Amino acid sequence: TSLLSTWAELLYEDFERDDLGYFNAMSDEYVTYYPLVKERRGVVRLQGEGRGIVPSSSSPSSSAIYSDDIIPILQNFDDIEEVRLVFSFYANSMESKDGFCVDVSTDDGNSWRSERCWHAIRDFEDGMWYDDASVAFRLSKGGDERRYYVDGVGGGFRIRFRCRTDSLNDDILIDRVKLMGLVNG
Repeated sequence: TSLLSTWAELLYEDFERDDLGYFNAMSDEYVTYYPLVKERRGVVRLQGEGRGIVPSSSSPSSSAIYSDDIIPILQNFDDIEEVRLVFSFYANSMESKDGFCVDVSTDDGNSWRSERCWHAIRDFEDGMWYDDASVAFRLSKGGDERRYYVDGVGGGFRIRFRCRTDSLNDDILIDRVKLMGLVNG
């Protein structure tokens, strides 16, 4: 990291335009948009699927939203070495085995890898907003296995919020999603 590196806002989605904005629902059955809920404007609800199992990153999950391809945004900057996703969330009716994850795809959503998961009770409590939750992604223009290979050729780079619950009564609210890039100066 250079001493001249600065954080630049690459994307901000507050869901206040009466839709999911830069994100897409995996299923309309388990993803709901609210213009106003829990004292926030523009909120997306990811509802548990009620199958009695907690889905993993490799299993198909209808209770998720995923971003449009982020590579066009990244290409607007010459040298981004790290991307940080910052967002707000609110959990409702979650037990200790429940939670949610941020997953990443580098092949346009064909496969996903869990980047970070939050677990009820250990990482958060029900009934309150958590602002400034974050997860960072290291980027590379080469083949470093510890980083995401992003060169603008081939598949797209996407981010997914995924609800990990076993009941229809469990859900997570997502708001104020910001993507920041550490740009070398």
